[in-house]
Amino acid sequence: MHVITGEIRKEPRVKAGANGTLYIVELSERYKDRDQQWQYTNYTFFFNAKSDGLNGWYQEAFQVGKVISVSCETLRIESREYEGKALTFGTQIGRASCRERV
Repeated sequence: MHVITGEIRKEPRVKAGANGTLYIVELSERYKDRDQQWQYTNYTFFFNAKSDGLNGWYQEAFQVGKVISVSCETLRIESREYEGKALTFGTQIGRASCRERV
């Protein structure tokens, strides 16, 4: 189980469909490594609201600047280089759940 806590860094993408409303949320996580250098990881998570109650909760929780915790079983990690820096990206594989941090 992976638990990622991060700040929503841009407006979520929202798509209404026959099976509910899909929310695509991007988080940014920052930490210092053992050498005291800042490391950044960007994550993308997908949430499907199949009820009005859940849809309302997601609308409230998924706002730019809010901090949320997301748990999922599997993450796909990709690393890329940009301007001489290594960038790391994570995307959930399978189901994820979310909790808003206050």
